[in-house]
Amino acid sequence: MATRQPKSFDDLPDFFGVRELAALLNIGEARAYELTRRRGFPCMRLGGRTIRISKAGFEAWAQNNFGIENKCPRGGARRQARGWVSKCP
Repeated sequence: MATRQPKSFDDLPDFFGVRELAALLNIGEARAYELTRRRGFPCMRLGGRTIRISKAGFEAWAQNNFGIENKCPRGGARRQARGWVSKCP
């Protein structure tokens, strides 16, 4: 079954998958899966393989993590410019 790709955050359902996350952030699916493995990212695993992301949780996570100055010495400025990390892992 084909999934409808969101055009904006408002188009997302309350829970969405990795493909929708990748489309929303304009990143590849591999990068989206990597993001779901980060500590504190608001997702849940169902049956070990299916990943669902809460729209409300993602919105809160994004607000807390984007725009915070990065102090990471390992390429932090570039990653922060892309909006990927806010703190050293």
